[in-house]
Amino acid sequence: MRPSPAPSSRSGSAACSIADTSASPADTVHIVARDTRPLAARQRVRTLTRVDCEGILLPELATSWRKNDSATVWTFELSTNAASIAAAWQRTRGTPRAWPHVIDVQAMTPATARIEFDRPEPDGPAVMSDPRYGLAIDSNRAHPAVVFVDAPANTDLRDVLDRGLPNAGVRRADVLITRNPEVLAYAARGGAYRSVTLPWDRTYVLVAPGGDSMAVPTPVERDALARDAVQSEARSADPPFWWQHDSTCADTVDRAASVATVVGYAAGDSIARQLAERIVALATSPNVPPWIPQGMTTDPAAPLRAVSFPADSLDAAIASGRIVAAVTAYPRVQPAACGATARIPAGWMRIPLVESRAHALVRHESGVRFEVDGDGTIRVVQGG
Repeated sequence: MRPSPAPSSRSGSAACSIADTSASPADTVHIVARDTRPLAARQRVRTLTRVDCEGILLPELATSWRKNDSATVWTFELSTNAASIAAAWQRTRGTPRAWPHVIDVQAMTPATARIEFDRPEPDGPAVMSDPRYGLAIDSNRAHPAVVFVDAPANTDLRDVLDRGLPNAGVRRADVLITRNPEVLAYAARGGAYRSVTLPWDRTYVLVAPGGDSMAVPTPVERDALARDAVQSEARSADPPFWWQHDSTCADTVDRAASVATVVGYAAGDSIARQLAERIVALATSPNVPPWIPQGMTTDPAAPLRAVSFPADSLDAAIASGRIVAAVTAYPRVQPAACGATARIPAGWMRIPLVESRAHALVRHESGVRFEVDGDGTIRVVQGG
């Protein structure tokens, strides 16, 4: 379920505002990660509200809000033109970028917007902190300029700390996002970067046939997975889980009949790989845990194995019957729409395993300033 943030205030937790004060504010900030798309998406929009890394709900474009008795309509007082909010909603209607669950947006006055949902949204202001509901900004006019660079999968991130990414025109990484403990240890020894721990942001789940027992790992078993299987910072994934309480997550996808013997995971996700390999080992052990679906147990003629798939084709591999199960990462914080999470075949279940979090390595003398949101995303502080 979506966490219930504290009442709104003008300033969030100081722990969520990071600043390198060893140098003047930067003119350009280079942010490097394996996949910078979520970071770029957050940087290029402004939302009505935001939730910081400690769960505090903060005003952004909205200054105050109120709801009707059923919580289906929220009225926001704004620091921007309400017509621009209505226009942003209108532009996305009928497109993949449509605002989830929003059926009407009206500018009641130049500074008042009325937003109607297709269902009660008791946490409406927190819902509107999702970048899906954002208003695009002209990032070309903002200062500092923020450049997002994806580090290729075959690039050692320790080399990025030392030499940047010359082929991408990056002499030095000002911020590097990583979950790799070897990279974090290397940065700590070098002393040129400060490590900032980001919020827990991913829940790794096993998507598999439910079987008869619908059993899940015990807390002790999940702790063991986090401690022994994962070579990054991880902990047991404990309830509540938002997808179990959102009826829109019950949609299913058709699956082709098959006798697949592959546990899939997204290429480039080392935590998913480690968990998939451990699940294969458990499924082929003499004492198979009860939460391992029976369809995954070993057949000497066709041994079970863990195989990587491109991240954008893992859902298709499930639907086509090419894999018997998958280990995948879901956002820990409830997204705006369950559609952001893969649909699963009827009779399958999502078995929570572990949670993980990343670190932001911030270069000393970079002059960078950023805020950390509750979903683990960072946003560079910019002026006009």
